[in-house]
Amino acid sequence: MLHRSSHQDWMTYWLNLRLKEAKIPAPHLLRSVPRQNIHSILTAITDVSDLSHRVKGQNKRITFITHSKRSADPLTECLGCRSLGQYSSANAATCEDWLRDKRSSTASVQRNFTSIKAMVTFTILELA
Repeated sequence: MLHRSSHQDWMTYWLNLRLKEAKIPAPHLLRSVPRQNIHSILTAITDVSDLSHRVKGQNKRITFITHSKRSADPLTECLGCRSLGQYSSANAATCEDWLRDKRSSTASVQRNFTSIKAMVTFTILELA
């Protein structure tokens, strides 16, 4: 007799196999490209950067603005200026690949995304 966790692992494995081979009902209704919110009323990424500079940039060195612009600029260069609701995780992966093609180091890519995330979070807290 199998141990209970081994039995559960076995059942999970078989369930995953069945789900992978299952036919999708009405496949013609599925979209091949993820939908983007083209009618988004959220702030554009450039406005996010500007708000962050206006509010948080006061009494800070010029390097604060330089570094935050350097983080946000690749996003607009790669994907264009969009509202926050129009970016997806697939877009983030595209931007990451684009940065790596430009020979950016892993640390630099992470720093860019961390900076963008901080600016977006700040904007959400400010405008909410």
